[in-house]
Amino acid sequence: MCSVQKRVLHPSKKISEHEEYKLLQPSDKIPGWKIIGRDTKKIKGKDVGCVILRNELFREDLFYCASQFAVVDVEGPSEHFFAVVRRKRKQNPSNQSAATGTQVSTPNNAARSREGTETTPDSAAALPSDLRSIHARGIESGDAEDIARVRALGFDVDDDNEPAPENVPTQEETTQAGLKDNQQWGTHPFDPRKASNAPNPLPSLEGLPTGERLKSVSLLWMFEKFMGRWLLESVIVPATNRKLASNHFVELSYGEFLVFIGIWFLMATQKVGGCSRRDYWSEEPISHWNGAPFRLNSYMSRNRFEQIISNLKYTVKPQSYIDRFHEIRQIISCWNENIQSVFQSGWVTCLDESMSIWFNRWTCPGWMFVPRKPHPFGNEYHTICCGITGIMFGIDLVEGKDRPTERPLDENANLGSTVSLLLRMCKPLYSSGKVVVLDSGFCVLKGIIKLAECGVYAAAQIKKRRYWPAFVPGEAIKEKMQNDAVGTMQCVRGTLNSTPYFIFNLKEPDYISSMMSTYGSIFQTGRYTTRNDTPRGTAGFRAFRFKYNDVFDNHFLYRHIVDDHNHLRHLIPSIEQTWSTCHWPNRVFAFLLAITEVNMFKAMKYFIWTPLGMLDTPKDLHTFRKYLAFELINNLYVEESIDVAGEGETRRKSRRLVSKKDHCLETAPFMYMSLVHVL
Repeated sequence: MCSVQKRVLHPSKKISEHEEYKLLQPSDKIPGWKIIGRDTKKIKGKDVGCVILRNELFREDLFYCASQFAVVDVEGPSEHFFAVVRRKRKQNPSNQSAATGTQVSTPNNAARSREGTETTPDSAAALPSDLRSIHARGIESGDAEDIARVRALGFDVDDDNEPAPENVPTQEETTQAGLKDNQQWGTHPFDPRKASNAPNPLPSLEGLPTGERLKSVSLLWMFEKFMGRWLLESVIVPATNRKLASNHFVELSYGEFLVFIGIWFLMATQKVGGCSRRDYWSEEPISHWNGAPFRLNSYMSRNRFEQIISNLKYTVKPQSYIDRFHEIRQIISCWNENIQSVFQSGWVTCLDESMSIWFNRWTCPGWMFVPRKPHPFGNEYHTICCGITGIMFGIDLVEGKDRPTERPLDENANLGSTVSLLLRMCKPLYSSGKVVVLDSGFCVLKGIIKLAECGVYAAAQIKKRRYWPAFVPGEAIKEKMQNDAVGTMQCVRGTLNSTPYFIFNLKEPDYISSMMSTYGSIFQTGRYTTRNDTPRGTAGFRAFRFKYNDVFDNHFLYRHIVDDHNHLRHLIPSIEQTWSTCHWPNRVFAFLLAITEVNMFKAMKYFIWTPLGMLDTPKDLHTFRKYLAFELINNLYVEESIDVAGEGETRRKSRRLVSKKDHCLETAPFMYMSLVHVL
């Protein structure tokens, strides 16, 4: 139930004619409205996300108001939200990609926002008051009390202590002691991956030249490779132009859009909060004490910059049902398809989670609380990175309760949510014999076996999350190895669906570390490591050196790859922090830009700077960002007014075309973006 001001209720005529309400002032609130659904309605000539309302005093008449004006007094069960009326939105031919509206505000919603506006930045103040103390503690948050408080508010939580759905045992399995069916202790002397002659390929990038021609690779070429020119030129630019045209603005060109992105990168080299965005276009002289350290007027006017921001759209596909993720599905899908077509990972990869920060739950579909992350509030993505280069080549947004029921299920949904996720994320690795390193959240034997059947070897750390993972005889392993010396390794061998798997167990000073794998042997041929062999509670340090086996060695070498990528992306100032926005799809696009930037930085290091032994290269991400920003701003696709005929006739020509005027044909370095002008 909610209360709504009289002035924002529609149709207003029916309200004014009612005996009880016709004498009320426009600002007076009318209580007793029941929210029964949501839809997109025309208000003052614009498409606005609205909630559908019903009041007992009006019998069967339906009313509506903009979502942000409905203040909830009493919430119903979350599973019944918008379950009564689910209307298909009417498509506007001039703008089929308009958003479906935002979720209803509640008293805890401290930051009301409207689609397409940039006036109120997302900040921790948008969190419900009950959650601000959790955010203030940062990485120290996430105890059982915090998780209970968030769940009590009806929000999704990804708790590291909860078992995967496939690992919840039956009553019979909880009482079974000792080894499971088809399991036995053994030495396991051979590695199935090596026995199958699986290769160890190095990473590769499509179209990359070799030798000295590497020096000619431009950052613009690299940006188009990793971001996907088709995504920008054939999806975002046309969708945005449709909105610009409907508002009678000049349409956007591909070159101008690259300038727009370059300006964001350039602004992201400055500390957030030091100046406002308006200061970058100020007419005042540059000061050492206040304002922006540079001006952007020569690259793009402020009015044009704001026009592009307020009209940005990210899909050209029509919407057939209510889907809060509709506007960003196409850009995420296109980004994944592009990166997986141009980049091939090395022989080892890492699958983990990444966070995109967003504090306002009510304007963010799929909002999650992930207590184990340094930035626990926002959207959670499952991400996969190449272990050798650190390049991220796959992302998958966790939709949670906001996933529309009309959307078709994944083709492997019948195998379980975790198994389906593993198969979806590792699809680019099928039939390659590559290795994927997993954390304990993905330790589901059925999923690891399915990956092996698809030609991908996987290993996951075993952790007891209320229960031991399915098919893991945790207590039997502890009992057998409790008196073993530090560094001792034993193996449990088993089969599932005729596919062998192994549980490698390493005796640590205070516990037993276990890994579930479909590759590796018990022979400890990896790196040396050192442990304190002094009994617990005894003073002193007695070093004991031993070697890992291949599975443990790969786990400790590559388990942090995704975290390293996330750390670079969140370095302050960051793209996502600089692009302060109330429109959630803009944050998703900024997230993709930030991933692309980090991918480019790592690719330039691995493919170009290191092989050529180049010393005068950017040492940190922020310096690299400046180079990238200016290359995007000064790109050769942008159009300029020039004297085409040499007789004062002015036309619009792209710099790429202009560069061919009055030039002679010469041999140029590979992919060099301009020719030498002959005087």
